[in-house]
Amino acid sequence: MSSTIKLPTRGAAMGALQPVLTTQKPGERRSFMVAFPVMSASKADRQSTNSGWAADIRSDLRVKLKIKQKTAQADEERKARDLEGKVSRGSALIEPYAVVTVTVPKTYRVAAAGRDLDTSVRRAGFAPLRLDLSGSWVHRFHRAFGSGP
Repeated sequence: MSSTIKLPTRGAAMGALQPVLTTQKPGERRSFMVAFPVMSASKADRQSTNSGWAADIRSDLRVKLKIKQKTAQADEERKARDLEGKVSRGSALIEPYAVVTVTVPKTYRVAAAGRDLDTSVRRAGFAPLRLDLSGSWVHRFHRAFGSGP
């Protein structure tokens, strides 16, 4: 069984993934992989444009309503504008995620191992995203990754 974990943008604390990597039963193996897929140029452009547009709307509303801008909000707007500039100069965007897989001996139920994996991912503070069983290249890659030593 495999679960995908969307990684937080600000990173995770050291040891946060310990519950995910700790085995539950004898003979169980867990594997962990972090991937940094590059977003397509059109998707990156659309995302950066939308975030820049949203930042402009927020700042205009703040000015119109005479609401003082907080430092975190200013940082977020600056980040959106910087992102738009980087994409327009040709930089690529990535969406990091992690895949954790569990393999169990034949004597254990696979569904129970998958539930245990999801529980440990939730216990670590992440939301598990189950990989589909459609046979896509992503699933085949992760299944092959999880069956290694």
